[in-house]
Amino acid sequence: MPLLGCAAVLSAVVLRTVMWLPGLDLPPSNDFLNAYGGDVRVVVYQLVFAAWLGLPLGALGTFVFRFQRGLVRWCTVTGCLAGVGWAIWKVAGVAVRFITGDAIPLQSPVSVATAMTALALVVGGLLSGQVRDAVRRARENRTYALARRADDERHCNPAPDSTDTSAA
Repeated sequence: MPLLGCAAVLSAVVLRTVMWLPGLDLPPSNDFLNAYGGDVRVVVYQLVFAAWLGLPLGALGTFVFRFQRGLVRWCTVTGCLAGVGWAIWKVAGVAVRFITGDAIPLQSPVSVATAMTALALVVGGLLSGQVRDAVRRARENRTYALARRADDERHCNPAPDSTDTSAA
């Protein structure tokens, strides 16, 4: 099994095992980390979440930085950095909440803003490359079609011969 598959299975097993540990019910909350950050199960959940968030975004940013140029590169890499920053913010937030017991009032708003920024920049950067390529192909097709039409017209409608006097 590939490494990524093993990591996915291991993550699922760890999360399933941790969620079976005894503890209070965790009803939905709009400020999940501050509400339940003192629970070991939430700490493990956040660490697994941050790993699956930060590592793929870091890898994507690295590959895009190495192999792309222009707007695609900078927009996507900036989004990936925001996503890695989001993962770090999640780990730092859960660590502070678990170790000190203090709630971080800005945890949820910063998390949401960073997530939306990362999402918009990564998707925008990757789509800009697709749009750029589609526009380039459309221009090439248009140029080819115009050249082909001109060539067809030239062969189907030859220029009048200068020796032909009937046209005069």
